[in-house]
Amino acid sequence: MARTLPLLRDWNRSYWTSGEDGHLRFQHCTACDRLQHPPAPVCRSCGDDTLDLRAVSGRATVQGHTTTMRPEPYVAAVVAIDEDPSIHLTTNLVGVDPEVVEVGLRVQVTFEQDDDVWLPMFEPLDDGPGQLVDEDLEKLRSVRPMARTDKFEDHVALTGIGRSEIGRKLMRSPPSLTVDAFRAAVADAGLTMADVDGLST
Repeated sequence: MARTLPLLRDWNRSYWTSGEDGHLRFQHCTACDRLQHPPAPVCRSCGDDTLDLRAVSGRATVQGHTTTMRPEPYVAAVVAIDEDPSIHLTTNLVGVDPEVVEVGLRVQVTFEQDDDVWLPMFEPLDDGPGQLVDEDLEKLRSVRPMARTDKFEDHVALTGIGRSEIGRKLMRSPPSLTVDAFRAAVADAGLTMADVDGLST
């Protein structure tokens, strides 16, 4: 069966091609020093747009898995990377008997090239069982908790209008244009990004 490959765009190309030199890379926010995945135009933690790339060790721990037996055994797993266990990758496990795959298995990234994409997969590491991620840990939350239960939108609406550049050949990604319009609307409303909890589209 033919594999469907990801469409390479400006904001995701670095992830899907980083395996060319054998290193797994993620977006890194220089403002709050956090990794994030999948790629985005701004940091999901602090909203800053000063993002670069950071290579990681490629080591991870299996958090969950499932095996499809037909036409041949095929193991899909969710792994948490060592540098930031809040980053989970849905991937394939290779080079391992499906019968011995278990939650807590330590794994290491390996890459399989398909056209101009390097697909990250994981194979077993022989360094003992890994630690499971506690999903209740506040530090792993990807969404900020509510500041209060009495929501201001129940009493008032603050509005603003913003737009991005418009053109057919801007050579910019749609998400980055969305961010521009969003920032302009926030400023027009007399707010700052620190006042905003999220974006609904």
